[in-house]
Amino acid sequence: MDNLNRALPKKIIDIMQSKTVVLPDIGAPINLYKYRSWCKKKDSPDDKVIVDNELWFSSARNFSDRNDAKFRFRYDLMSLQDCINRAYHLSYLDAPEMIGTDRICRAQKFGGKTYERFRTPNEVALANQNLTGNAIDTFGILSTCTIPDSYKMWQEYGDNFKGICVGFNVETLIGDLNKNGIRCNIMPILYYDEYPEIIPDGEVDCIELTFLLKEREKFLWEQEFRIWTTKPNLAAKVSNIVYTEVYVGYNMNRDKRKKLFKQLSKYSNVSLFEATPEEESQAVKIRPIENN
Repeated sequence: MDNLNRALPKKIIDIMQSKTVVLPDIGAPINLYKYRSWCKKKDSPDDKVIVDNELWFSSARNFSDRNDAKFRFRYDLMSLQDCINRAYHLSYLDAPEMIGTDRICRAQKFGGKTYERFRTPNEVALANQNLTGNAIDTFGILSTCTIPDSYKMWQEYGDNFKGICVGFNVETLIGDLNKNGIRCNIMPILYYDEYPEIIPDGEVDCIELTFLLKEREKFLWEQEFRIWTTKPNLAAKVSNIVYTEVYVGYNMNRDKRKKLFKQLSKYSNVSLFEATPEEESQAVKIRPIENN
């Protein structure tokens, strides 16, 4: 666990171990935001966030960054005791009915085999490949941003100010999903300066770390929180009350605005804003607008 403590904030470790997320404990803001194009093409799936109140929990297989959700763990650095500890913790998943010395003996047996296996580079590569495959096939992930006025986010994900940015109340969103039978979790992306050497020990659910770690220099501008469930490629319907704000890109044309405003009339509690790019400073100016 020492290597893990050095690589990740203790607060994150405690939350992941407890499997209970308290929003203030992870620094979650009141609102999170999703940037989208709007009416870019006929029946665009991006439009569903407004048209159908639908949020898409994507498999990591569909991520644009091909290195996303492919974090590699240092199985090769595991000591014999690390392997035994890992086998012990994982035994509660594989054999929850086992008690007493039987569990210890089992951990020693399988831990020893694991230690020998991880002396071979090919086995280490295979272990990481299996972990990545499990992450891709197990989780559906909704990526969100903490701010609605990111110049680069508008460029990359908001169709260069011709799209929209939708704000959700985090607590209401999580509660609404849970009420509809979609059990989910939320965590900020953990940005690292140097590639962390994390030894999997069974205490932290390593499979989730595969999609919660990103390189700071390349991705900090995204200011990302991820919400995930154990249903990949899930179209989740949410209630109107989840929506709090909608930002309209300055470059959206009149016809598309008209279609958008017609759809927004169903939301009684949504504040409407326009996001205007300031090219020289690469800032975004926000002003409130009326839905007439």
